[in-house]
Amino acid sequence: MDSTIAAALVSVPASLFAAVTAYGAGRVQGRGAVDSVRRASQRESYGQLLAAGYEFVDAGRRILPHFDASFPPSLLAPLPGTPEQALDELNGLVRRIGERAAVVKLDGPPHIAELAHAVWDAAAQVSLDAHLSRRPAAANQPGVARSPLLFDKAMTTFAEEASEHLNTGLLPWWRRRRARRTHVPPVLPPGP
Repeated sequence: MDSTIAAALVSVPASLFAAVTAYGAGRVQGRGAVDSVRRASQRESYGQLLAAGYEFVDAGRRILPHFDASFPPSLLAPLPGTPEQALDELNGLVRRIGERAAVVKLDGPPHIAELAHAVWDAAAQVSLDAHLSRRPAAANQPGVARSPLLFDKAMTTFAEEASEHLNTGLLPWWRRRRARRTHVPPVLPPGP
């Protein structure tokens, strides 16, 4: 066999290995860029939902005591505008929370999207309870005082889970399964 042909045949596996390695490295770098953009989008949408939620809390602190019969009238600040306008303000903030929750649902992951929906649902419940408390028969309704607590719990849970998702660097579920398969359990030292 000619020495040039033998040299060419020997270099083919090495060049093929180099090409596969370069392709794999490029794919990993590209995936990292996509993950970075996705995380930035998630951070922005989570932050917008939290900001809308905190705006709702501020408005609720001003408005909700006016609809709670057990709240002492001497501690009430003047309501800006009519009660109907105050309720319309709450409804507008609920709508904004719903819009932000929809964006979070698009950004994912599913468990964070469910928590965002829970925030929107709790805000809608607070607004509904405020509307229902305007009826004369609802003066002693316990839901008016309880629904803001449920909203607070939903917001806190969402904030904690979203922060954990963004800051711990957890892999998505489809990549975690693959990582588990390659994980070697630690060898424990022999017992006494």
